[in-house]
Order: sequence, then structure tokens, then C-alpha cells
Amino acid sequence: MKRDTWFDQVGKIVALAGQSMPTFWFGILLILFLSLYLPLFPTSGYGLGVHLVLPTITLGTFVAASIMRVTRSAMIDALEMDYIRTARSKGVPEWRIIMVHALKNSAIPILTISGLQAATILRGAVVTETVFAWPGIGKIAIDAVYARDFPLVQTRSC
Repeated sequence: MKRDTWFDQVGKIVALAGQSMPTFWFGILLILFLSLYLPLFPTSGYGLGVHLVLPTITLGTFVAASIMRVTRSAMIDALEMDYIRTARSKGVPEWRIIMVHALKNSAIPILTISGLQAATILRGAVVTETVFAWPGIGKIAIDAVYARDFPLVQTRSC
């Protein structure tokens, strides 16, 4: 909606950084800044909800960045269509044009990329659980690699 403004430029930079930064590196940076420099969250462990904040941010950043980029491009394409121009000429309120017409037609690629990102979350869980010392499916996979338990590793990757 606010194409080529400072808000759009910041969003593009954040999305690009979120997609290009490796998950383990982003997790280590979060531990460094939010746990060591600013002692807001624990560095590792499990049990309370506060232990989930940093791993959740780490896992969600890559997925959110890719969804953000797809949403931006789909909305730009939808807002340039003839039916949007027609709705504006008829005097339809801008919020209705955005929410009903443009976002509804942009939802197809957004939902498609959201479904594909579910596998990315599972893949990123292996690294994220290792970085944050969280016992889960990632720890099982890493322990299986160290123990040379190849059937477990192959089952995990399928």
C-alpha cells in the first residue's frame, strides 16, 4: 500500500536480512544481545514460557520474512489490476479495496508459501534446538548422527 516509502524500504531490508541470515547465527545473536547484554531471557533450557521466546523468534524470523516478501509482491500485483482501479473510480472506501478485493486475491500465493514453510520450520527446528539446548526432535536427530543410528536419521529426514 505504501510502495517506495521509507516504511516499504525498511520492510524490504528486514525481510531480506531475515531470509539471508542463517538460523543458527540469528539464534546466537539473540542469545548474545537479549540474554547476555540485556538479561531479559534465559540463554537455554526449558520448562517455562519465557524459555520459548528466543527459539520461537529464531524459528519464525525466516518464515515471516519469506511470507512478508510474497505478501508484498502479491499486493503490489493486485493493486495494479483493473478491478482495483474500477473500485476506486466507483468510490469504494480504500480500506474495503485493500481488505476485500486486493488481499482476497493475493491470498493464493500467501497461503501457498505459508504451507511450504511448514517443512522449513521442521528443518530449522534441528538447528534451533541445538543452539538453545532444547530437548526435542532436533536433539534426537543430532544424537542419532553422533551414534551413527542411520535408520533414525533417514526416518527423520523423510
